[in-house]
Amino acid sequence: QPAMASDSLSDMVSKLHDIEAVKFGEFKLKSGLISPVYFDLRVIVSHPELMRTISQLIFAACSDLKFDYVCGVPYTALPIATCISVDRGIPMLMRRKETKDYGTKKILEGKFDRGQSCLIIEDVVTSGSSVLETAEILRREGLRVAGVGVLLDREQGAAENLRRAGLPLRCVLRLTQLLRQLETSKSVSASVCVTVRTFVLENQVTIQTNDNDREATGDASQLVAAQPRCRMPFEQRAEVATQPQARRLLGLMAEKETNLCVAADRSLGRDVLALAEQVGPHICVLKVHCDILDDFSPDFVSRLRDLAKRHNFLIMEDRKLADIGHVTRLQATGGQFRIADWADLVTAHALPGPGLLSGLEGAHGMAAVLVAEMSSEGSPINEEYSAAALAMAETHGHLVAGLVCQSDLATDPGLLQFTPGVSFSGGASDGLGQRYREPGHVVGRGGCDVIIVGRGVAEASDPRSAAESYRQAAFRAYRERLKTE
Repeated sequence: QPAMASDSLSDMVSKLHDIEAVKFGEFKLKSGLISPVYFDLRVIVSHPELMRTISQLIFAACSDLKFDYVCGVPYTALPIATCISVDRGIPMLMRRKETKDYGTKKILEGKFDRGQSCLIIEDVVTSGSSVLETAEILRREGLRVAGVGVLLDREQGAAENLRRAGLPLRCVLRLTQLLRQLETSKSVSASVCVTVRTFVLENQVTIQTNDNDREATGDASQLVAAQPRCRMPFEQRAEVATQPQARRLLGLMAEKETNLCVAADRSLGRDVLALAEQVGPHICVLKVHCDILDDFSPDFVSRLRDLAKRHNFLIMEDRKLADIGHVTRLQATGGQFRIADWADLVTAHALPGPGLLSGLEGAHGMAAVLVAEMSSEGSPINEEYSAAALAMAETHGHLVAGLVCQSDLATDPGLLQFTPGVSFSGGASDGLGQRYREPGHVVGRGGCDVIIVGRGVAEASDPRSAAESYRQAAFRAYRERLKTE
């Protein structure tokens, strides 16, 4: 899905807020739920320039889809679809909310032939139910549905519901991105953003679809991660990432064609350096544990940084910080390790809360990777904790580059998902509580962006060849993921 220029998105979000198309407070929805946020995009009809901008952004988001017609979901999306039709010279079909009981008595207006394709246009999606209704009408009339172009995804289940119905979703903006923009511009407080994110996480909507009515998209679609970010190429995600290290890593992954991180869990610095020399050309990240090294020294750091520069990979210190902000700052910038002087990324637990991340402010550009889930058996981390870690990452997007997790958690395309416990010996255990899964599974179904492989490479007879094998498997799974709608 093509990324939009950040300036265009930022300007649009500000204008939507200024004209009160986005409102915060307490709003009763059709379902009876009280929502802390409400989107009234009907007001854009009084702002023609904004309406044109929105239509252009939606069209750009759908540039990879091929279609003969556009059709807006009544009623708010009708003027947006009209703008696209007029600006791009694409014929439009108009769906009525109810069949006329006079004249032609049609529910779908316009001239078309069976077998032609149509792009559905919508302003906001929550569950995707209105889009599904429109798709059913179009299909009943003999049209194929090429996909759905949307301004805003509220991230409450629409993407997955539409995917299961065979409808690829292309959205300009996700709620998490909108909240970050408004929080950054001081238009909305951090506490309001947390309230909205919590509401979204607690109010997901699943729509059961009839497989017989579903357009065939191939068996692989049932085996692919649900989050829309999983269908965005790394280079496009790099353009929308707000965290500098995340942006840098996504770009590196695209350029070097690798989403492999090797865990150099060695107790001697010289062994870490030797492994880094062997696997460096094949990896995007090298993960180290400085506190298990018997011979840690400034010389080791200097040589490791030289290797990272020469082979073009990032260094992640797996410190798993878990203290108050003041102590975290001392751990990051002081002591014998001075992590922030040489590490690009550092792992941290979400348990202490946002104060921990505040301690990383000014840590020489080092970004946090929050542990949301673990691969060890018997871990007490539950869904509530994982959801809280995700919310914390999204609220502090300028400090957090990604998450360590086992399932398809991250929604923001700028957040990377790191998954440890990856091995070609999927399903095995090391006898010490570590569970392993195969690269294709974690990337294809688990939503993983970066696989973390330890002993499968480090203890191989030929670490260089092993790293290349894992690189090929993981990147192939990523490419297959992009093909599946």
